[in-house]
Amino acid sequence: MAVFLKAFMLIFFAEMGDKTQILAMSLAAKYPLRKVALGITIGVVANHSLAILVGYFLGQWFPEFWMGIVAGLMFIVFGLLSFRVQDDEEDGENKIKLSIVMTVAMAFFLGELGDKTQLTAIALATEGAFPLIVLLGTVSAMLVTAAIGIAIGLVLGKNVPEVLIKLASGVIFILFGAFKLIEVIPTLQSMGVQALMFVLLSLFSGVFLQPTYQLWKDGELLPMQKMAAHLKVIKKELSEFSQGACLGEDKCGRCAGVNCVIGQTKLLIDDLENKRSISYSLELLDQSLKKGFNTTLIIGALNQILLYRREHPEIVASRSKQFMEIQMRFELILFGESSHTESSDAFAAWLKSRKKEITNRIIV
Repeated sequence: MAVFLKAFMLIFFAEMGDKTQILAMSLAAKYPLRKVALGITIGVVANHSLAILVGYFLGQWFPEFWMGIVAGLMFIVFGLLSFRVQDDEEDGENKIKLSIVMTVAMAFFLGELGDKTQLTAIALATEGAFPLIVLLGTVSAMLVTAAIGIAIGLVLGKNVPEVLIKLASGVIFILFGAFKLIEVIPTLQSMGVQALMFVLLSLFSGVFLQPTYQLWKDGELLPMQKMAAHLKVIKKELSEFSQGACLGEDKCGRCAGVNCVIGQTKLLIDDLENKRSISYSLELLDQSLKKGFNTTLIIGALNQILLYRREHPEIVASRSKQFMEIQMRFELILFGESSHTESSDAFAAWLKSRKKEITNRIIV
């Protein structure tokens, strides 16, 4: 326990207010919470595992000079790419999931290469006989400080215009990269050379940021704003289906809320605009499934979700668990069981062995 606390406290106080926490704050303002959290966890665990397992030899295999250059350049590239306006609708769901998670993971992994926290982890591992405990302590501290940054980032994401989030995020990445390069390359420590470097980076930033600025200036919606607008429409459409399918208290008696399949579905739909997702037990629904809901409306609702998966994969990917939970409940009403799959091919195969009078009306 003493080893864990020592590792945790050293890293925690070293990281409070450090670039890693600021980076977490910036990413949380741009991307879905679950993907940011997963990416941070992957990056931190990979970095600190590397530090503890091969820390002593790392300096011989990868000199600090080259590690610093790679990390600095990667941060600058991430920063420039942050300025771009991406047409998310052209990207597939799996690509989106991978790009966000891996971008965050790589940012944290590279950002900590040769950093004081990685060096601290190496030192702690060499002086103790419990490397796994040291790893747990250092990773826990990193995740706690990142969580604080994420909490701040979520508030910014809701209250700050997207164009400013893009600008701030890109600038943070570029500054981290520039300072990393200045730190490891002696010729960049001249004031004149630094001024020239920042002028060039500013010019590149302007080129990458110009399309985003033009969209904002013309009053067009940026990707995050488009997604929010689409989500409002989707939520309204699904709410109308579920409301129409509800039998009402005159036929059903007192509303059962989470004990009713439609009640659960309504709550899940109401939560669609949030990045968090709430789970409800399917075991509570046995009685409500016998009520005889409007099959035509439920088929329409299921077809809408399948349509969203085809036409707005980026939106479904950003709320994948919530959409799956809603879809499962519509399937339960129609078939008495759920497919438990987001894959269109797997769903089509699952439908083949179900009631033809229903499956013939489902568009896959």
